[in-house]
Amino acid sequence: MKKLFLWGMMAILGLLMTGCATTTTTTTIKTLGSGYIDFADQHIWVVSDQLEMPETEYYVYYYGDACSHCIDLKPTLLVIVAGLTEDTFYFVNVSTIHDVAEGTGVQRTPTLIRVVNGAVTEFYEGPSTITPILDTLS
Repeated sequence: MKKLFLWGMMAILGLLMTGCATTTTTTTIKTLGSGYIDFADQHIWVVSDQLEMPETEYYVYYYGDACSHCIDLKPTLLVIVAGLTEDTFYFVNVSTIHDVAEGTGVQRTPTLIRVVNGAVTEFYEGPSTITPILDTLS
């Protein structure tokens, strides 16, 4: 009986591994592998940098790893950011950086701010206000 069970489990495992070997193809503007990590050079890692990036005008998107709205918005957001040629875009992961509200007013995720000359000039909170702004970026 144990041998039969063992053989059955091995057969099931073999089928699962064979099924996982199939490949799928997706098309995006940029090869987006792991998501946000593809934009590691656009992440702000120090709170004081939020309003002090080298550009005079840029956007900062605040997200959390466990934020359901952030997860839903992520595929659209990353494709748009990957295609930007004029606007500058940065990310802040509030799961790894705390006290982001200082100077920005950010209390929730997802939030998008526009910074001009070191000051927050526009503030968008939630997917319903962020998505229309993303569509205007170039």
